[in-house]
Amino acid sequence: MKIHINNLNKFFNRLYLIGFIVLSIGIPLAFSSLTRSVFEVNKLLILRLVIIFIYGAWIVKSCLLKDNNFMFEKNQCFELFGFRWRRIGLEIPVLLLIITNLISIALSKNIFIGYIGAYDRWESLATVANYILLFYMSAKLIDNTKYRILIFCICLFSTSISSIYGIIQSLGIDFMNWSKSPTSRVFACINNPVHFCAYVAMIVPIGISLMFYKLRNLYEKSVDFIHTKLNIYSTFTAFIALLVIPITFPSIMSLVYLQFLLFILLGSYILYHYISIIPTKKNAVQMIAFIALFILCNVFDLYFLNRFQTTALAFSLLSFFCLSAWGNKSLFMYRLISAATILVFYSMILSFSRATLVGFSISISFFFQCILQRKENIFSLPKLICLLSSTSLICLLLIFKLYTFGLPGIIISIGVMLCGFLLMLYSSATATTLTTLFSNTRDTLLHFIFFILIYVLFLNFSIITDHLLLFLIPLLILFNLKGHKLNESFIKNNLCIAIILNAAFFFISVSYLVIHCILLLYFNVHYLKKYLTKDQQVNTLFIFVSFLIFTTLPIYIKLIQSFTQNTFNFLELTQQINFFSFIGLFGLLLVFNTRLKLKKAIIYLIVITFILFNGTLILNKTMTYSSLAVSKSDSLQVANSITKKMKSVSNNNARFYMWLSVPPWVLDYPLFGSGPDTTRALYPTYRHPDYGHYEGGHNYTPDRLHNEYLNTLVTKGIIGFVIKYIFFYGGWILIMFQLLKKYQSDTKFYIIAGIFAGPIIYLAQVLFNFGVVATLFLFYFLLGIGLSFINDEYEYNNEA
Repeated sequence: MKIHINNLNKFFNRLYLIGFIVLSIGIPLAFSSLTRSVFEVNKLLILRLVIIFIYGAWIVKSCLLKDNNFMFEKNQCFELFGFRWRRIGLEIPVLLLIITNLISIALSKNIFIGYIGAYDRWESLATVANYILLFYMSAKLIDNTKYRILIFCICLFSTSISSIYGIIQSLGIDFMNWSKSPTSRVFACINNPVHFCAYVAMIVPIGISLMFYKLRNLYEKSVDFIHTKLNIYSTFTAFIALLVIPITFPSIMSLVYLQFLLFILLGSYILYHYISIIPTKKNAVQMIAFIALFILCNVFDLYFLNRFQTTALAFSLLSFFCLSAWGNKSLFMYRLISAATILVFYSMILSFSRATLVGFSISISFFFQCILQRKENIFSLPKLICLLSSTSLICLLLIFKLYTFGLPGIIISIGVMLCGFLLMLYSSATATTLTTLFSNTRDTLLHFIFFILIYVLFLNFSIITDHLLLFLIPLLILFNLKGHKLNESFIKNNLCIAIILNAAFFFISVSYLVIHCILLLYFNVHYLKKYLTKDQQVNTLFIFVSFLIFTTLPIYIKLIQSFTQNTFNFLELTQQINFFSFIGLFGLLLVFNTRLKLKKAIIYLIVITFILFNGTLILNKTMTYSSLAVSKSDSLQVANSITKKMKSVSNNNARFYMWLSVPPWVLDYPLFGSGPDTTRALYPTYRHPDYGHYEGGHNYTPDRLHNEYLNTLVTKGIIGFVIKYIFFYGGWILIMFQLLKKYQSDTKFYIIAGIFAGPIIYLAQVLFNFGVVATLFLFYFLLGIGLSFINDEYEYNNEA
């Protein structure tokens, strides 16, 4: 009988897997121009069909198991009508969520809309039930780590295909002509750049977690073995070189094509000899030389490729990066995952949504804080909660610049920073009690100084922005102080925030670019090299450097403008201070982090100063912003749009007055709300008088309040809000914290951390937005797969 049961389980598990793969491919890629909403109808249809298919198979399997008297143990299960199913921990919150929706519909002004939903948004019970069923079936039916990895790989690769479409849109090419200006913000296969940005952002931590997970399977193979695939590699190189001729170049004899061919041949040669995760010194020198050649061609106006041709070059080199590891299956998969993650991240930057990047900054910072944690520092539930809270407070304060809103804003900012510091110090320390933690006043003060010096760089004060590099000098000295007692986890946690936050919101000048490199260098020297293996160290640096490169690509024109007009302009005293501050920083780097004697370090410093001084003078004369602005107006438009969003505070008055309609609405429908999808019908009753002045037009009567929390509050009431966000989502977060703690020393830890990061991005971005079918599918799918790890614990207990 056991053999029959095993065969039955294997058959149905594969059937479920097919359904999950269809969802993973269909939701991000399915769209049609035949429906009014363009994208959402098709995605919802796929979701409902697959749910019906999987639940039908699940019912058949349950009946077969019951007929054969195969039942789980009672102490692990719930039972209904003779059927038993094992607990996942959130059955009661899910049941309460369904009940509150039914009550809200019963009390609604329009019961039909509450059940069926308004077209284009589908907030109704019918759609909410789909998400709950998706959550529950993914939590119950996935009990194999190999299946989880496969599902996530399919999710990543299908999203990368959508991202490629988005990148092509950014070039002004869109075969469907969805938008008059696709170059400004891309949206690919999802109906809106805001929702597309949220979807791909949730996939990024999944890709990064897969990269770390795949490192465990990497093993070195001989050069000869990999190079037996030379014919495949060289054939593909020739194919790429010939393929782009009719697409991008007027003639094979043109100078533009010859330059393209030069970069292809050099790049493919370098990547062909890059056969492991850790590059050799020769590989590293070749890569640096290749990048330097590319930069010099741009600087001295010798680069002839247009944006489309450059994109073709980048895709070709990315293909070579993957293909060069063809002989090593593990390394090939690692590079394929890395390439897909880079594409997804870049498409997120091109669709730039501040709401999503707020969640991304918080979530990815927390993600790296967790996965880079030293193994001997065991997580605890209170410290995980404090770490996430402090990261959220710091990011929100610095992104929204609360201190710029007068005296009340300054007071609030000081309070938030103090809370952030105390929570960060507690979550990073090995001490378990507050008395022990603050027993040494000198150490506490030292940590506070470090904390202030890190984040003062991101304050929007002119004296700081004029002397950014100067502010790093005391930080550098403090960091390298011999015998300092700074907690290394505290340093790591704050550097994760500073590096991610800088990449997401502060890359508006070359100074911040230099700061990013310096912080990254110190992170590597003082933490990564100490506590990570070589491959983990290279992998982490690869991710951070990729963030740096692909964040700067859309705004490189603005960075050049910053360089030519502001940075190292020796006619201004502030820029002279910046220049010599940079030289001083570099000198301290040499003294503190190398074994060079002081005399040699001074000689090197003089040579470097001479090169930089003359180099900046040449570059200031050569790189003229005006010519770039004329020749690359599309790029300038994108750069202006992104940098404006980076610099500006969220001052959307229309949203503010939209949200002011909530208090009287809640007072009229306090417990269970006005009913699902009733926002459009009832908004005119509660519309604030000033809203029309700032919004108007087709948005004069919105169908969502652009804040999912407030939207839930008015349509589902206080009870529905508490059950959904505190009992359901809050319960899920607590269970995931327990899983992070349990699997800290296991390779599953990376996957769990990636699963946790995705929904956190969603929950942060809906503070200023709302969910659609695509983003809600991924959100509930990740919630369910996260809880599916409880199935592994059941299996473990049974084996024991």
